[in-house]
Amino acid sequence: MTHRTQRAALTVLLPALVFALAGCSSIQRPTLTVESVTTNGLSAEGVELLVGIKVTNPNNFAAEAAGILYTLEMNGVEVLDGRQDNPVSVPAGGSAEVSVPVTLRWGGGAGALQSILDGGEQVWKLHGRVTVRSGLVQKTFPFSESGTFTTRGSEERGGTGDL
Repeated sequence: MTHRTQRAALTVLLPALVFALAGCSSIQRPTLTVESVTTNGLSAEGVELLVGIKVTNPNNFAAEAAGILYTLEMNGVEVLDGRQDNPVSVPAGGSAEVSVPVTLRWGGGAGALQSILDGGEQVWKLHGRVTVRSGLVQKTFPFSESGTFTTRGSEERGGTGDL
């Protein structure tokens, strides 16, 4: 490639690259909303939950939720942390749901587990970081979501494992 050809190629490609990166460099923070927390029952390890998280992309370009690091607190006690590394494509201005299976282990957060088994209103908080990627640009954002759900006590369940 001659010097003149290289210069012509740079003249065309450089502005296109700068434009592409500028469009994605200002990735806006996605919204993560816990849509559901459902109990799937009891296991030898603990209480099985499925957390449905809706990821909403406010950007005018498609993005990928490339990873989610999370910590779950139940009734003020940190009961687990983990990561969801399966990338989820989220369309421009759209949303996608991620289902995160969670096990509240018998050995950790015993007070939170006992509270769930005793029944009543349970307070949860899910917080962490989500990494968003679009093209060559990647950005990490913090998130925090909290709420409540109600479980039936063992007396109301008739002593069964149904929550």
